Amino acid sequence: MYIKQGIGFLIVVGILFAYYIKKREQFELLGNVILKDIKDNDKDNGNTKDRKPLQQLGNVIAGDGQLLVFWQLNETTQHPIEYFIIQYYNPMNDSGIIHSKIVPIIKNKTEYSVIINDLDNDEQYLVQVVGVNERGMGQIEKGTTGIPRKSIHNVSTTFIE
Repeated sequence: MYIKQGIGFLIVVGILFAYYIKKREQFELLGNVILKDIKDNDKDNGNTKDRKPLQQLGNVIAGDGQLLVFWQLNETTQHPIEYFIIQYYNPMNDSGIIHSKIVPIIKNKTEYSVIINDLDNDEQYLVQVVGVNERGMGQIEKGTTGIPRKSIHNVSTTFIE
């Protein structure tokens, strides 16, 4: 009886071992394909569309119901940019809705700006600038915050003589 159980156990172990070897070969094959793809993508093969854009760093100046977002182009020949996406939202009140604007690249221009209008005063907005090319979106920056405020206008001055 012990011999039959032992043989049955060895058969099960053999089947599991064969299954493991087959799966390991599949994973090694898949791993080699993935590694080859990664290495091919990292090679500088003269293609100017090799990599995703570099991280952009935006700045914000607040105004009455608006934010002025400005940044300098962060681009190399290996990390080209075709356009920018400006993402902005109110982390406290927008219910997770992210608004965006698209800004095209202009040849030989290195400084960009865009005005985001129709914002609520005294509310904080997080703004992020992201470069995009045919490989996809670049790394998203942590972002810059701005709080639109009503400007002080029509201040009358009285001079006492």
